[in-house]
Amino acid sequence: MSEFEMEDLLPLVAELAQKYTSGESSSITYEKANQLMEAVLYCINEQEKDRDNTNELLEQGTKKQMLAREAYQAGYDLVCEKLKKANQCYVELMDSFDSYGSICYEETIKKGMPAFFQYYDARFAPQDTVLTLDYPTIQSIYDLQGVDAIDTYLTYISSEQLFLSKLPRQYVLNVLMAYEEGYEELFDNITRIVYRSMMGHLLSNKPLSEQGYSHEQYENLAIAITMRTNKELKEQVESILTKLIQTQYENNQHLLHYLCSDLDDFVIEIRNAADHNVLDIIFPM
Repeated sequence: MSEFEMEDLLPLVAELAQKYTSGESSSITYEKANQLMEAVLYCINEQEKDRDNTNELLEQGTKKQMLAREAYQAGYDLVCEKLKKANQCYVELMDSFDSYGSICYEETIKKGMPAFFQYYDARFAPQDTVLTLDYPTIQSIYDLQGVDAIDTYLTYISSEQLFLSKLPRQYVLNVLMAYEEGYEELFDNITRIVYRSMMGHLLSNKPLSEQGYSHEQYENLAIAITMRTNKELKEQVESILTKLIQTQYENNQHLLHYLCSDLDDFVIEIRNAADHNVLDIIFPM
């Protein structure tokens, strides 16, 4: 929440309203006034997250009214910078983007994303994300709004593309088809499916090229899972992931952090699967 009082913000909303109507009207709807207030708050919150700028403004400012105006303008500038950064990220992403047949992935990134850059309004509605982002990322972005959401989303998608690009494309397709024959129609994150499948192989000391599990292999994997606590299991998987990222992905810490965000859920799911003898659902290949 902004540190400024309502009386500090209302003049900024009034100025935005005047710009919105191009000075032709002194009144706007209640809904539009709320939208403009949210726009002011969004930009000020952007600036307040940048502590260095905040401290500089606090040292230079003499009036809170001026601070609110400066904070808003600094935040608006940050929004515009993030918009440029997100656009550049998208351009680079599209150079080699591969949806691996996922319709949701394809439509969200290739068809949906351009609409954000076309319709995003940094001045009057920076808080609007514009898109529904139907394709889910491993790490959720649903607590974010506007360009923050899109910038973070594209960063996550770039990490996913990096992870998948180092694997043989046919291997990725084989994993997805083993997971669900009609995976193309699913709204599931395909990177999560592939990395989890890989973890099954690595936990079993089974080469990735060796497809399928025998009954005995599933039993041994279940024993290896159930003999550890959730904490121990998470540490083991994290250790495996860390080594994988170090050796195959030049120790990319952002990618490691992104994949590790799934470990709590992953550990719970494989333990439940081991307890109920259904590991083949999580590790089908």
